[in-house]
Amino acid sequence: MRTFRELEPGDLREAVAEWSELLAKGRFAEALEMFPPAERDPMSAEELEEWLSNYGDDRPKRNGRRWRVTTLLDRPDAREIIQRISVELGVPQSWDAETYLGFVEYADVPLNGERSDLTARFAIKRVPGGVTLEFRDVFVM
Repeated sequence: MRTFRELEPGDLREAVAEWSELLAKGRFAEALEMFPPAERDPMSAEELEEWLSNYGDDRPKRNGRRWRVTTLLDRPDAREIIQRISVELGVPQSWDAETYLGFVEYADVPLNGERSDLTARFAIKRVPGGVTLEFRDVFVM
């Protein structure tokens, strides 16, 4: 699990970009080790791969089309996409504010070589020694 001593938005954005590169390399288990999913909503590497290849859905598309995450860092617009990774502090009242500090949303996840409207969402979570990102889900905006 990747942890951060300080809650620095730039560091979180860069780490999410690194997480995206793991996905592009097909290293789904490592991506989930880097930012594990919530214990109450576990996801396996195979499930993550399936959700991504189905464009943010748990079932394949009727036309059989599949997607795969492609590199972010080698794109000419990589800096723009990374800067657009949203880091927001504050959580809903129903959440444990002692544990959770906010959200990170990574929009424009590159799929099949193109920017997409697929978004990966993370919770900013307190852990011993700092904070980490807890993978929440992927969805289409």
